[in-house]
Amino acid sequence: MSDLVDGPWSIGDFSSDVTDFFVHESGEPARIKRLDATTTTPARTPSTQARCGAQQTSPSSRHRVVNPSKESSTMHLIRKLRESGHATAPDYETILAANVVFHSPVLIRTIEGRAVVAKIFAASTTLREGAYTGEWKLDERRTLLRWKGKIEGHELESFDIIEENDEGLIVDRTVAFRPMPAAKLFRDAMRSALGSSIPDDFWEYTN
Repeated sequence: MSDLVDGPWSIGDFSSDVTDFFVHESGEPARIKRLDATTTTPARTPSTQARCGAQQTSPSSRHRVVNPSKESSTMHLIRKLRESGHATAPDYETILAANVVFHSPVLIRTIEGRAVVAKIFAASTTLREGAYTGEWKLDERRTLLRWKGKIEGHELESFDIIEENDEGLIVDRTVAFRPMPAAKLFRDAMRSALGSSIPDDFWEYTN
């Protein structure tokens, strides 16, 4: 994922929940670090707890970690729709710009346009089960999401970089999946579900 995220900062081990991360503000670039179970931290008084809470949610934080259990109001719209469990293509259209672009590892070409991208997002929601386990605000327009779940009983994980325009509508989404065998299962399921909505040359090389 390092090639998907730019800027002078680092993300720690994604294997932990986002509650294992803290954002540190200083004169130096913001860094997101993992606190291992062996890490010793000083006891916090109510005043220091208040300062830490304010630091995590401060608008001036360059890279803010969203704790889904405590800051649901800041949850990204695409995450809210997916986790609602019943989002339709028209629902997704409401959060997409007309010229939205979608980059997926299961397709060999980029998909463009609100209607077809919304249809892809809606189909994806019905074909795999799971939930988002992390959300990171990279800057004013870009968000990084981590999702974990299953496809046909096999573990599947994805990472999303989502970019929005000035109106808050999604203009670009890039997704990465792992592991490859599970991604292939997902690809085959998506191709079957979408049918003629996506031409064959988006799925297969012609030469």
